[in-house]
Amino acid sequence: SGSVQSPQALLFGRVFKDLQLQLQSSARGLQVQASSPALEGSLSLPADLQRAGITANLKRLYWPAEGVGTEPGTPAAPMAAANPALLPPLHLRVDDFHLGAAQFGSANFQSTPIAGGMRIDQLDSHSPNVTMRARGTWMGDARSSRTQMVIEFSAADLGHMLEALGYQNLVGGGR
Repeated sequence: SGSVQSPQALLFGRVFKDLQLQLQSSARGLQVQASSPALEGSLSLPADLQRAGITANLKRLYWPAEGVGTEPGTPAAPMAAANPALLPPLHLRVDDFHLGAAQFGSANFQSTPIAGGMRIDQLDSHSPNVTMRARGTWMGDARSSRTQMVIEFSAADLGHMLEALGYQNLVGGGR
């Protein structure tokens, strides 16, 4: 058990400012409470990680665009170095998810390990301006990987959907 505070933390090559972590260890695993302007919620790493997987329930996750908030020359730790074949099942729920300038609203991600990679069972998001549903696979290892996805976007107003995805003023009138 303990706590960690950092004015600037580097997570997977992205900077998260004013991050506070509360850690609670037990026989069942590790529970983490995270709080920062860009990240808030809980993370569970069970003792039987490869079977049960990682569970995250987040109020918000504002994933910074590449290079945002980093000092010039800061080396990134990109996800490209991750090995999908070694990842446990992932169960993520986010109430308010941003990816750079894109605003996805609520989001859910569920994955299952498969031979040579990961099956993405669910990657869904919903906001007033855009709904996204995706399924697919992430195959490979730390040296080389490939992702194959089927993604569906839907919206009542194309202009608002594009704005929610970070593309401003591309369509006038929206429909």
